[in-house]
Amino acid sequence: MSRLFTESCPLVELLTAIYNSSLREGIYLPSLWKTSYVTPLPKQHPPRSVETDLRPTSLTPTAAKVFESLVMKRIENSLVSKIDDNQFGAIAGVSTTDALVKITLQGSM
Repeated sequence: MSRLFTESCPLVELLTAIYNSSLREGIYLPSLWKTSYVTPLPKQHPPRSVETDLRPTSLTPTAAKVFESLVMKRIENSLVSKIDDNQFGAIAGVSTTDALVKITLQGSM
């Protein structure tokens, strides 16, 4: 790890220790990191109606998001071969448009 980075961000060593310990011991994260706060986010500004113009948004701790991203990078390659060919959601570079194209092409065969 770059010395400049560790000096500019003193929490790096602590977060690295938590991350490595979590992976080594098979424990996800500190329970505080599993907490998210749901807050209303207006669909339009200003919202005209509380019932229809607000949607819930979960605010998750940044450390938890970083951890999940790092774990995903580690396991992604081993998971790709196990994903069903009909899976289109939550996969980088694949969209609902791809699903529609596949359905359309299957129907025309």
